[in-house]
Amino acid sequence: LARPYLSQLHLTNAILDPSHPMYGDWHMDVGQAPAFASPGYLTPEIGAEILREVVSEPLTPGCKATFVAMEIRSHIGDDLWHKEETGRTFLKRCLELADLS
Repeated sequence: LARPYLSQLHLTNAILDPSHPMYGDWHMDVGQAPAFASPGYLTPEIGAEILREVVSEPLTPGCKATFVAMEIRSHIGDDLWHKEETGRTFLKRCLELADLS
């Protein structure tokens, strides 16, 4: 329903089960290749499905493109270059599966 108003979106991993202690949108890490397993809901297949849905609708009036990013929270002591690489690899896989690479 919000598609006519989107020009930017972010994919983020979250736990959707209210009984889970990490329930909510904490912008947790996405899974790593090759299995991309994580405690959250976001898999490359789900990411691809979201991206396909977004591009199936007309662009927002006045916008030349719709932009997508990964939102992943960092913590003290994290290897930020590894975190960036993981997010980029995950997003690349989503784009490939959506046939948007």
